[in-house]
Amino acid sequence: MRYLFIFLIIFMSFPLVAKQKPQLTEYAKRINELVYQLSCDASDKKAAKNLQKTYSEALSAYRNEVVRVKSSGESLPWTKTYDLLDAMNRLSEEIMYNSAANHIICEPEFFDLELDEARANAVHELYDAGTNALNQGGIKQSRYAWQCFSKAGKIVPKFRDTEQKLQMAYEKATSRILFDQVTAYGNGKSLNCTRISETLLSVLQMKYLKDQFVQFNTSNEIVTRKLQPTWKIELSFVDLGSESSAPIGNIQVVYVNGVAELKIIDTNTEKQMFYKRIPNQYVWKNYSGREYWDSQTLFDAFSLNMVNQIQEAISDFINKSLN
Repeated sequence: MRYLFIFLIIFMSFPLVAKQKPQLTEYAKRINELVYQLSCDASDKKAAKNLQKTYSEALSAYRNEVVRVKSSGESLPWTKTYDLLDAMNRLSEEIMYNSAANHIICEPEFFDLELDEARANAVHELYDAGTNALNQGGIKQSRYAWQCFSKAGKIVPKFRDTEQKLQMAYEKATSRILFDQVTAYGNGKSLNCTRISETLLSVLQMKYLKDQFVQFNTSNEIVTRKLQPTWKIELSFVDLGSESSAPIGNIQVVYVNGVAELKIIDTNTEKQMFYKRIPNQYVWKNYSGREYWDSQTLFDAFSLNMVNQIQEAISDFINKSLN
């Protein structure tokens, strides 16, 4: 089971290599299932026969794909060849390390010599592609460079100055977004924006938790870590107002209205890259029976109710800018 997992990671998660043909991934899945069946019942003749047939077909299919990749003119042919050969070896290991399966296929085929050749060529291929992309600059090219250097470092650890260039590519590929400028005024006075600021920052960080190239930072983090932000977010709540209705029993209802004014600024040029007004009405209910409420309480409830709308607007800008 562990080799199937590694195999799927190789082909389905690394963006530089085209997603493997369904037929090839299906072979890996089928071989894994048959090996498991034999480990449960070594006398299963049907599983034994199917394993021999499937393994033979898999090797043939992978060989054909290697030939196709080398002659196709596709980008990174040696890298793709390396991954195919490595996958074939892992299929053979899946069989070799299972006694029941190894009894059926006594000498699974390995491609160590071909793999060594592909590795030697692939690491140079990745290094050159990464260097070219890094020299071009730009976020997209820097991300591609990072992928190249990351892959090269996995194939041949500490190859040339791959580690240094990997870090350079990461810095160029990362969009750092400064976020802690939130303001609001109600009844002629400034309101405390701590709750909405902390909540929205947390939501945005969770949204991009799996994207290592998008980071949200506060001013303190920017200064302390000496970071250079790409954009800064300015959020203001304006036109705030409230109107209470007649109590319904012990329930006091207050209608809170206002607009969230969202700006995203390029920190290098100070140019406004994004602007949006997001109107909202929130119905605040007081179940205590008292007729007293304060502006801060109403604002906290009103602004927190808008977190998802604001997050979606910010995410829409980031996704469009980076894709």
